[in-house]
Amino acid sequence: MFVIQLYWLIPKRMRRKCLFKKTCSVYVYEHTKNAGVIAGMKSLVYRFKNCRHGVQLFIDPTSGEKKMILPDNSIINQEYISENILKSI
Repeated sequence: MFVIQLYWLIPKRMRRKCLFKKTCSVYVYEHTKNAGVIAGMKSLVYRFKNCRHGVQLFIDPTSGEKKMILPDNSIINQEYISENILKSI
């Protein structure tokens, strides 16, 4: 958790943009704090594998909602997608 706090000292403009509304560092930090180190490490691995290029954005024809397919083929609803990403479609 200390490493994440050090990461937060880097100005936001210099950090990589996250695909998710709740940034990866915040997500992992909160999950570790609330559920423990093992759960936090699982969250870190999940985000590391999926918060990268290779995602596909689409509009669900049944609901009209914007969605994102992650590299592991899971589908994320609009409420979890970063506003920067949503602007692109």
